[in-house]
Amino acid sequence: MKKNSCLISFIIAWMLKPRLHNHAQMSKDDILLMHVIKKKIKIDWVSVVNDCMWKARRKEDGPIPYALLLSNFFENVGVDLTGEKKIILHASNKIEKSS
Repeated sequence: MKKNSCLISFIIAWMLKPRLHNHAQMSKDDILLMHVIKKKIKIDWVSVVNDCMWKARRKEDGPIPYALLLSNFFENVGVDLTGEKKIILHASNKIEKSS
């Protein structure tokens, strides 16, 4: 794969359609999404995120995708999050510039 394709593949596997394992192998959906991104075709992102959330819901012990995005959204629209489980990130969770 060329450099741009590798970068798009990484972004899809880790950020746009996050999954727990096998980030190196692209699924059919990943390949379709890469094609759409490279050809600059309009994407229904709500549908993509919704599909990813429903697939994650089937796995009871898996993490919720887009946790930081959702947390920021809930705080901005005034959703009361008191009593909800909170995970604190540490320096070991940070991606360094040299990575």
